[in-house]
Amino acid sequence: MNEVAITGDKRMTVKEVAQAFNCDERTIQLKVKEFFPEIVQHGKTTWLTEKQVTKIKLKLGVHSNSVSSFGLPKTLLEKQMLIKQASMLQDEIIADLTNKTVVYQKGIEFIRKVVRDSK
Repeated sequence: MNEVAITGDKRMTVKEVAQAFNCDERTIQLKVKEFFPEIVQHGKTTWLTEKQVTKIKLKLGVHSNSVSSFGLPKTLLEKQMLIKQASMLQDEIIADLTNKTVVYQKGIEFIRKVVRDSK
C-alpha cells in the first residue's frame, strides 16, 4: 500500500493482496478478472481499492480453501459491515425484549385483576 489514489483511497497491487492473504498471486489475478475486468490492462500494474480488496477477501474466505481464517476485520469497510450487522442484531434483541416486556406486563395486569376480583 505504497501509493495513494488521487481521491485519497488506499490501493494495493495484486501481488500485495496475494501476500496479505497468504495465497497465490494467480488466484488474486483470476478474482480481479472475474469481478473487475475493466481495471485489468496488459503490461500495467493493476491497483485495487479497499472496496475491491474487501470483496475479493470475502469471496476467497467463502469459496477458497487456499485462504485460512482471516480473524477480525482489518479494512474500514469490513469494520463498517461488522458494525452494521451488530446494530441489526441489537435492534432484533431490543424488539424481542420489548415484546417480552409487553407480554409480562399483560400477565402482571391479569394477575392483579384476578387478585382484586377474588377479594
